[in-house]
Amino acid sequence: NKTILVFDNVKNQSQIEDVVPMDGIFASNGSTLITTTQDSKTTKYGGEGICKINVEELDEEISMKLFITHSYGQENLPNELVEVGKNIVRACNGLQLSLKVMGSKLTLLSNELGNLTSLTTFDISWCLNLKLLPIKLGNLTSLTTFDIRECSSLTSLPNDMNNLTSLTTFNIEGYSSLTSLLNELGNFTSLTIFDISLYLKLTPLPNEVRNLSSLTSLNIKRCSSLTLLPNQLGNLTSLTTLNIDGCSRLTLLPKDLSNLTSLTTLNTDGYLRLILLLKGLGNLTSLTTLNIGRCSSLILLPNELINLTSLTTFDIKEYSSLISLPNEIDNFTSLTTFDIRGYSSLTSLPNVLSNITF
Repeated sequence: NKTILVFDNVKNQSQIEDVVPMDGIFASNGSTLITTTQDSKTTKYGGEGICKINVEELDEEISMKLFITHSYGQENLPNELVEVGKNIVRACNGLQLSLKVMGSKLTLLSNELGNLTSLTTFDISWCLNLKLLPIKLGNLTSLTTFDIRECSSLTSLPNDMNNLTSLTTFNIEGYSSLTSLLNELGNFTSLTIFDISLYLKLTPLPNEVRNLSSLTSLNIKRCSSLTLLPNQLGNLTSLTTLNIDGCSRLTLLPKDLSNLTSLTTLNTDGYLRLILLLKGLGNLTSLTTLNIGRCSSLILLPNELINLTSLTTFDIKEYSSLISLPNEIDNFTSLTTFDIRGYSSLTSLPNVLSNITF
C-alpha cells in the first residue's frame, strides 16, 4: 500500500519516528513523507528521493494580510482588533500554515471590548468560527452600527444588547444556528436599517419588529423557515424598502402593508406559496420597484395595479399559473425594466413595451 504522511513544524527527526519508523516509510514503495520545518537537518535521512523546497518566511505586512483573510474575510480588521491581530501575527513568526490555522480558529473576542464606551461602529462580519460575543456588550451605548453578518457559529445574542438603543444599522445576515431574535428588539426605536436575511432557522418574525418606527429599510430575504410575518408590519410607515424575497414558506402578506405609502421598493420574489397579493396594493403609489417574480402559486394580479404609475422596474417573471398580463400594465409609462421571463402560456405582449427602449 502507498501512504502519504504529512508532519508540520518538525524540530527533530525523533518526532517523526515516534509515530512511524523511517525505515518503514521508505520500505513501502511509492510512499511519500512530507514535512515542514525550520531546520533542514531534520530531513538529513530521507532516502534517495528526497526533495527540498525552501519557503521564505513572510514579512509582517503579508503575514497580517494572510491572517485577516482567514480570520475575518475582509481587507482590514476593525480598529479595536488591530493590536490583537498584530500580536497573533508576531507569534506565528511568518509561518503560513500557522497564520491560516490561527486565523480560522478565532472563536472569542476580548471581554475588554465592553469598555469601549465611545465606540460607534462595531463590525465583526465574516468571523465564521466566532462562538460568543463579549460580555458587557450592552455597555457600548454609543453604537450606531452593529454588523455581525455571517458569524455562522454564533448560537445566541447577549441579552444586554437590548441596551443599544442608539443603533441605526443592525446587520445579522447569514445565521444558520440562531433560532430567535432578541426579546426586547422593540427597544431599537432609532433603527433605520435592519437586515436579518438568511436567518435559516427563524420561524416567526417577532411582533416587536412593528415597534421599530424609524425603519426605512427591512431585509428578511431567504429566511427559508419563516412562516409568519407580524400583523402590524404596516405600522412601519417610514419604510421605503421592504425585501422579503426567497421566504418560500410564507403564504400571506400582512393586510396592513397597504399602509406603507412611503415604500419605493417592494420585493417578494420567490414567495412560492403566495396565492393572492395584498389588498390595497394600489395605495403604494410611491413604488418605483415592484418585484413579485417566481410567485408560482399566484393566480391573479389585482386590478388596482393601475395606480402604480411611478413604477420604473416591474418583475413578474416565471408565473406558471398566469396566461395573460393585465391591461392595467399599459398605464406604466415610466417603466424602464420589465421582466416577464418564463411565461410559457403567454400569447401576446402588452402595449407598454412600445415605450421601453431596448
